[in-house]
Amino acid sequence: MKHITNISRYLVGVLFIVSGLIKANDPLGFSYKLQEFYEVFGHYVLLKWFNTPLFLNTTLEAAVIMCILEITLGFALLSGALPKLASWISLLMMIWFTFLTAFAAISGQITDCGCFGDAIKLSNWGSFWKDIALLVFISFIFLNRRKIHPAISKRFAVAFTAGGLLFSLGFALHCIYHLPVKDFRPYYVGSNVCENRIDIPDQLKFFYILKNKTSGEVQEFENFPADYEKNWDFVKSRTEILKKGKAAKIVNFRLTNSAGDEITDSLLQLDGYKVMIVMYNISHTKQGNMSAINRLSAKLKAAGIPVFGITSSSDRDIEIFKQETGSSIPFLIGDEVELKTMVRANPGIILMNACKIVGKWNAHDTPSFDYLKKTFFE
Repeated sequence: MKHITNISRYLVGVLFIVSGLIKANDPLGFSYKLQEFYEVFGHYVLLKWFNTPLFLNTTLEAAVIMCILEITLGFALLSGALPKLASWISLLMMIWFTFLTAFAAISGQITDCGCFGDAIKLSNWGSFWKDIALLVFISFIFLNRRKIHPAISKRFAVAFTAGGLLFSLGFALHCIYHLPVKDFRPYYVGSNVCENRIDIPDQLKFFYILKNKTSGEVQEFENFPADYEKNWDFVKSRTEILKKGKAAKIVNFRLTNSAGDEITDSLLQLDGYKVMIVMYNISHTKQGNMSAINRLSAKLKAAGIPVFGITSSSDRDIEIFKQETGSSIPFLIGDEVELKTMVRANPGIILMNACKIVGKWNAHDTPSFDYLKKTFFE
């Protein structure tokens, strides 16, 4: 039993750290997923209290806490620190995660559970059974928690766990203030938006099974023979996939102007550099960095480089925002969920060269025009 318990805590500890780091790499994305759960919970009487300002307005804080907790528990399980406390919290957290994945799988109202962010996509049922397996391992840990002892020393185990806590906190805050260290979404730097919007169909080969009218012989042909109508009867056909196609990675990237005209393709087909200031919802946009963005926009405009604001907000909200911030950039309208996917910041800055994304920044890191000129334009 001791060996099973140790194997269980090493396995769960590593998975907790990996899963927690993936979430901590993109705390905003995890908070969006929690918000999706809470909004769907609002349709159920016993869960509707999740769909209240108390929870909806603290999804980012909850996401950060869960990331830090998951990573810290991983360090604690590996080192054997605080075995009773770590076992209790691990069990309770796993029950919570299993409830979420079970709800997602049974209800069918959640696109995916977000267990591994955008890095590893699992089906809802796959995520549920993964959590069931982890729950079994954690049960072994919990039932034998009194037999767990630090591998080296209690002091080292506590220090190791505290180091994990501090690291996870710093890492999560860094990714919130700047951008995810690793971008797993289809708008990463170096991606081609035009190519990612294209569906690549399967390459197919067709075969025709025909029966000879005279001999009764059945043969398979890749093409109908010249004497088909005279000497052959059609029996059936079959298809082989020579090369599997790929679904478009970007589906909902559509932009309209103030008149309601879609201009997505014309914008993407603009040659040369262009800058998009993404604000998925202006009512949630932090205005503290707008002065730097306005200065950059003015210099870009003077250099003949197009600058567009992109938001899902109404024309009225856009005008109020312009008055409050002194912004003069033209705005386009896009889908809020897609804008959140494009850049994990509000505002976020995207630099494109034709269809290719060559730079992304959080507004906290708004680049200077001189930097862009030296790095990209020259």
